[in-house]
Amino acid sequence: MKTRQLPHFRSAEGRYSASEHSSLAFRAFTILELLVAMTVLAMILVLMVQVVDGIMKSTKTQSQQMDSVAAARRTLDIMLTDIQSSANGEASAILVPAGTSTNLLALLTTRRGMSGAPNHRFLSVAYSTNANNQIIRSYGSVNFSQTDLLTAATTTTESSPLASGVLAVQVRALGDGANIYPIANTPTNNWATNVYNGVPVPTAYQALLTPSPAFSGALTNKTRALEIWIAAVDVQNYQLLGSAGIATLAPLFTNDPSTWRAAIDAAAIPSPAKSAIRILNKSTSIR
Repeated sequence: MKTRQLPHFRSAEGRYSASEHSSLAFRAFTILELLVAMTVLAMILVLMVQVVDGIMKSTKTQSQQMDSVAAARRTLDIMLTDIQSSANGEASAILVPAGTSTNLLALLTTRRGMSGAPNHRFLSVAYSTNANNQIIRSYGSVNFSQTDLLTAATTTTESSPLASGVLAVQVRALGDGANIYPIANTPTNNWATNVYNGVPVPTAYQALLTPSPAFSGALTNKTRALEIWIAAVDVQNYQLLGSAGIATLAPLFTNDPSTWRAAIDAAAIPSPAKSAIRILNKSTSIR
């Protein structure tokens, strides 16, 4: 039986022996080399973790911002649907606050009533804001036995939040011509009144005079449309603003929403929060 011989390599001094060649062929890494390799690998892993973490945070922020905008848009859509189906007439009207208030609107709509409500006629709907910067929609069923429809519009039994992170809401009445009035204002020039067709309007409210009732025919500046503006921010940037940032922004939301964007950009608040604040608006005509 023949034994396989290891090859011999010639050097300057002659040949390597088989044992010398074997030790060269199976030479191990030194501890220093292993430490260097492990250090490089650890640095690569750290960089990869940082990149992945940054992507996840960015994705979460974008998702929250999209959710905030979607909630604000959904709120506008719901409000406009209620306004478009409002029951305005000789005895009922859209009610707006008579001064600075957390109330936004109160009205009767012809939308389907609450489940199980007997003898349903109208759905009363009221919008307001709360201390948690949310827009709240409250509602209740109005039956045929209720005769004071103005008071009925302000009477609700259930409520639910529509949007969070709401920094400002502005509802404006659009009258004849180019007349625009913030609803939280003293009623003047026929666009709103404290007495509606001879009936006193509920305390803290005033009624919009629209083209629908016959008695408003002689008026020259009826409310023909409503314009709604909302400034909202996502949860993360709402927390970044904190109470101090929200207090800084509050006086910037004037009766003219077209100035809001420039005022926000110039405000002394964190830059990420500035770009995260979204301003949306929609308008609808009133029957």
